[in-house]
Amino acid sequence: MTQFATLMATTEALDAKDPKAVTEKMTKKYSDLVSKFHVKTLDVIGFLDFIQSKDVEHIISNLPHKATKKRVFSFERFTFIVMPMFKYLEDNSKDFTKTKAALDKWSAYVQAHNQLSLNATFEVLLNLFLLLGEHTSMKAQMFVNLVKFTDKHDQLPSVMIRQVEQIRTLSREWDLSTEERISLYIECAKALENNNSASTAYSLYYDALVLLEKPSVPKASKAQFQPYAISLVQQALRCPEVFFFDEITLLESVKELKTSAKDLFGLIDFYLTSSIAEFKKGLANKKKLLEENKIEKEAAILKKQYIILSHLKAKDHTKDGDMVISYKQLCSLLEISQDDIEEFIIEAKSSGVIDALLDEIKEEVIVKTQVLKGQDTEDWVFVKNKVSEWKNRFVQIEQVLAATPEKKK
Repeated sequence: MTQFATLMATTEALDAKDPKAVTEKMTKKYSDLVSKFHVKTLDVIGFLDFIQSKDVEHIISNLPHKATKKRVFSFERFTFIVMPMFKYLEDNSKDFTKTKAALDKWSAYVQAHNQLSLNATFEVLLNLFLLLGEHTSMKAQMFVNLVKFTDKHDQLPSVMIRQVEQIRTLSREWDLSTEERISLYIECAKALENNNSASTAYSLYYDALVLLEKPSVPKASKAQFQPYAISLVQQALRCPEVFFFDEITLLESVKELKTSAKDLFGLIDFYLTSSIAEFKKGLANKKKLLEENKIEKEAAILKKQYIILSHLKAKDHTKDGDMVISYKQLCSLLEISQDDIEEFIIEAKSSGVIDALLDEIKEEVIVKTQVLKGQDTEDWVFVKNKVSEWKNRFVQIEQVLAATPEKKK
């Protein structure tokens, strides 16, 4: 308690506008106290438990957020005492299970403080996140706490959704185990899913489950994260930008859904093998399944149309070296009226399904490029032959240019 009193008195002289400076001064104070009291090790977690206990609850819970002339000790200054404790634990802890539990407990304690606004609470959590280094998993843990806090209060889109979407880049230098990185990606994916960011949620779920394939991941961790294979498939089916399912059906965690979530897994095959007429008719019998997985009927039909468009067979629609398909053929394949086909192709281009030109006079679509991932062997042979043709033409042109005499200057 003598140490606690000394630290509280120290905060009165600190500039609360500069948390970094405060933390540096407080960290120095810790070192001085350790030397003064001849303590080899500090029971920091025990001390953290005490200051969050009912013994001092009546004091801490009534602290104002900011200091005033009459009340110089504020909750803000109180947090400046606590932050260096976690920095100390980050560098000296021998039991990170207890340390991480203490960090989560403190985060929950801050959020429960009745004198703090949402902005003030976020600021306290953010200061601790910024303080922590990249050499342990504590920074990732605080990032997840920030994500959960903002998502809980419907503030994620306006506060930090961009950072969540870019978590792979942001966390690149964080020293995380494979399981810790999987957990980080999944927590971010869950938050993005809650905020209707299906595309990024899908890619994070996918990256997490790819990491789960590593032989070094223990069986217990594989079992822990296995349920998120369902989330991955759900996002793949909801996300309009996902046209091929090869990459996810190769994952062991997804393969297990053939037995554990047979109906959901069957939807993938239903999307790929049915005609548009069969698909529309079949949706009537899958109403409950669509509702359970939050897949809207109209979005499902559009996705099916995009899948058909992205799976066009190059060999079936080739004309003078280009893939060309008439409006009439497309309307039949997609069950779209001819009045709407041009607008549909334009929207498909903007969604990245194909890169195509519209010939309004001939009423044809000239496909310049098409997503090739997932094409069958015959299509790849066709592409390979086309590339060989271009290569031969280039070699011939190069030979002609080499044989042409240069003009004298």
